[in-house]
Amino acid sequence: MRRHLSVKGGRLLLALAVLLIGLPLILTSQPPHATQVVHAKENPQRFIQQVAPHAQLLSKAYGIKASLLIGQAALSSNYGGTLLASKYHNLYGMTTSRNPHAVLLLQSVYQNNRWTSRPNYYTVYASWQDSMDAYMDALKSGQWGDSLYTNLVTHKSNDEAAQFLAASSYTTDPDYTNKLTNIISRYRLTQYDN
Repeated sequence: MRRHLSVKGGRLLLALAVLLIGLPLILTSQPPHATQVVHAKENPQRFIQQVAPHAQLLSKAYGIKASLLIGQAALSSNYGGTLLASKYHNLYGMTTSRNPHAVLLLQSVYQNNRWTSRPNYYTVYASWQDSMDAYMDALKSGQWGDSLYTNLVTHKSNDEAAQFLAASSYTTDPDYTNKLTNIISRYRLTQYDN
């Protein structure tokens, strides 16, 4: 009987120790980062070939240059290699409220002259094309300001369009304009413009 109690007591002590050590770890753990690269960087040319046809269709329908749409998708998703893009098919970092079709991940935000991370809910899409469609709908609806869509449709150059995006609430990255225009130039994305 004594041995049975000591085994039972030992199990109880072990369970209590696991709970005391594990519970704080569970409570302080953070979700993964949305921009975490989950596999080696996708081949940029292959990524561009995958999204370009749909970007061209959207360009015809909405009037925004395909080169801009492809460049933004490449920049935001690290050519499809981020957790957000590869697992949740979200190419543009589209956030949402908490709902059954959302995932909680950490978001990088540039604030007070430094980068910080904060939790945010991101929309989960069935495909990259669905993500691109939703991005265009959000632009047209004025999610990042009433004039952004009009400015992107009427811009004279991708440099100017990138400046409009950087000045809007779409991004907090202070170097967004340079990063986006470099991608468009490096991969000659203007060849996809109609």
